[in-house]
Amino acid sequence: MSDRDSDSVLTVSDSVKRDLAHLAKHADVLPRIARVLAKSRPGTESVPGVELANAIVTDVGLSSDDAQHIVNTIWNLYRLQKGMQYSADKLIEEMTASLDSQAPDAWKTENLGAWKKARDVVVSLIESMTDEHPLVISGKAAMLGHAHQRIFLEARIITDVRPVFNSNADRVLESLIIHTLLINYYDGAEETRRIEFALDANDVANLRRLCDRAEGKSTVLKAALKDLPWVTTELGGDQSQ
Repeated sequence: MSDRDSDSVLTVSDSVKRDLAHLAKHADVLPRIARVLAKSRPGTESVPGVELANAIVTDVGLSSDDAQHIVNTIWNLYRLQKGMQYSADKLIEEMTASLDSQAPDAWKTENLGAWKKARDVVVSLIESMTDEHPLVISGKAAMLGHAHQRIFLEARIITDVRPVFNSNADRVLESLIIHTLLINYYDGAEETRRIEFALDANDVANLRRLCDRAEGKSTVLKAALKDLPWVTTELGGDQSQ
């Protein structure tokens, strides 16, 4: 989220300046957001706090984009604070000093006053995030769920017909229906990667059976684990009741 220069002053990137400005813009509702986060149930999603952001939309009345942006910023500040082994107060103090000395004049004119007014609320919010805080649980679960070499992004099955010609290529002797499975995935590289597989009718049917079986196993597991003293979730799915 930020770096440190030789004088041990945090260097705040432009993207983080935008995040902090957005957080400061909503300083008046941050106490309400803190209460919503603290009382909500954590979810397991690809992005930490999606279900928590939805709770903020419902309880506070922000747009989905604003709520998710705020949740992401709070999560990133928490991770930075833990990574640097700072107190929340020291982290925000150093960030504010950096903004004072390094932010462009236009940014300071528009945002610095609001950020300084929001400072104590932000510190209090970060300090409230214990290991059992719903956003911390959600964030850790999301990272655990994606601790794999490759992450599936999306898939398509393209079906086409390929003709078989005679030797002179002037007559079709037969046509063949072929399926191609396209999988986009992420492996830590900067760009999304793709892999393709040729499928026949048996392959398509087998994939359908495997998906149905996976959904069935998930249903059985959630039912078996629902009475445990902690929440069981399926990554990207609904929480067990």
